[in-house]
Amino acid sequence: MKLSMKTRKIGYTYGSSSGYFPFRKEKSIHYESPLEKDFLKLMEFKEDVLSVEGQPLTLEYLNSNGTQVRYTPDFLVHFDTEHIKPILVEVKPYDKLKKEWETYKERFKIAVKFAYSNGMLFRIYDERRIRSSFLKNVMQLKRYQHVSLSNEDENRVLKFIEASGKISIERILEDLYDSEDEKAIGKSLIFNLIFRKKLRVNLDRLLDNQSAIWLNNRS
Repeated sequence: MKLSMKTRKIGYTYGSSSGYFPFRKEKSIHYESPLEKDFLKLMEFKEDVLSVEGQPLTLEYLNSNGTQVRYTPDFLVHFDTEHIKPILVEVKPYDKLKKEWETYKERFKIAVKFAYSNGMLFRIYDERRIRSSFLKNVMQLKRYQHVSLSNEDENRVLKFIEASGKISIERILEDLYDSEDEKAIGKSLIFNLIFRKKLRVNLDRLLDNQSAIWLNNRS
């Protein structure tokens, strides 16, 4: 089976479902569906993700009928440690994968073979992996990214958590604030600090007042 690699040029795409995502305000990455856009939101917030390339390469091969065909994975994700292999990613809705699996499976096998031969992994992401609790938390935190806070307020919360260790949001609000209005402001401040990665939390479960947070020593 013939296998080659070519870089794909992305032309202008019409339609409201496509566009360019400003990944960490460093570069724009093309997406062709709302699900692909959500995938980029997910990757943007993950601390171990170094960078993402959109439509990074095109694989050319002879299919089972002897016809030369092309397949372009959606993304290539690089991580900030050499212990995690880069991943070639295909983003597809689950129903589409289920209904058209016979059409897709040959190209996916080629992608697995190519990735393995080049020190990568190939992964398929559908909405079950993308639109998770993690993404819901990210979208909630983004609403607090522009909260105005003083250095004094920020340091007060960070020093309290440093002294306390892993602690629930509820406990911080009870110990540092008196009125309900103050607690609401305090919670906004905490969410801002999580968004800015000054604080860490398990984002694989939905955020609430019982969520435990701690200092992010990587920030």
